[in-house]
Amino acid sequence: MTLWVTIETVLCVLLPFAFRHYCTRRFSMALLVASFSISSCIHVTFLFTHVVDASPTFLEFNFDSIPCYWFVKTYNMHIINDQAYKLYEKLYYWTQMTLSIVLPTVTMLICSILVITRFTFKELGKSFSQRRKCVIMMTVSTTMSHLLLEGPASLTFGIAALKGTGDMKINSTMCMINHSNNLLSIINATIPFFVYLICNKQFRCMASVFITAICSTNPTHKRILLAQACARTRSITARNNEQKTSLVQLTYQS
Repeated sequence: MTLWVTIETVLCVLLPFAFRHYCTRRFSMALLVASFSISSCIHVTFLFTHVVDASPTFLEFNFDSIPCYWFVKTYNMHIINDQAYKLYEKLYYWTQMTLSIVLPTVTMLICSILVITRFTFKELGKSFSQRRKCVIMMTVSTTMSHLLLEGPASLTFGIAALKGTGDMKINSTMCMINHSNNLLSIINATIPFFVYLICNKQFRCMASVFITAICSTNPTHKRILLAQACARTRSITARNNEQKTSLVQLTYQS
């Protein structure tokens, strides 16, 4: 989804008419559903190619200088011991690394260069300086966060794709690396929101009004705040439509 947002940003800058024609709400929802479906299909096979084995484990520890012994049942998950499943496992990790990290990062780098070039070397007037700054910051920060925060996961996927999980010593270190990669992915998903919150003054005002309205205990005051927010949203939308028309004209004139 981060990749699609970056591509739509480039279309908005380079091909405004195509953006307004193709990047509709229906198209965005279709991309969202398609991304969710493809991701689910890729990962759901993991449940059918791996098994969980239970084995008893003997533990020994001291309690108040008294030796104690305990039998516990431990569980270990591994791929089914078959050559076809091992081949599929390598294909799974290569696909995961390519579709989620390598391809999006390369495409986003190209899109960032196009956006920066378009907004930096084209004079579109002072009225678009805030939008230009916001678009550049959004595109560059999204690309860099994806590169820095999702990049380390490619090492884990690469090792698993080359050697397979059956040849790797699954220990606490590898488990910590996987959890760290998941944490970095969560942080990466929040970066565009905070960058947009920092760069866009209108978004900050709208967010402040909505948060104040939600926290308000007075129903009358809450309705007034929400009505003001809706009126401000309509005025901002009308103003943005006028600016988009001017931006399209200036873009094609340049």
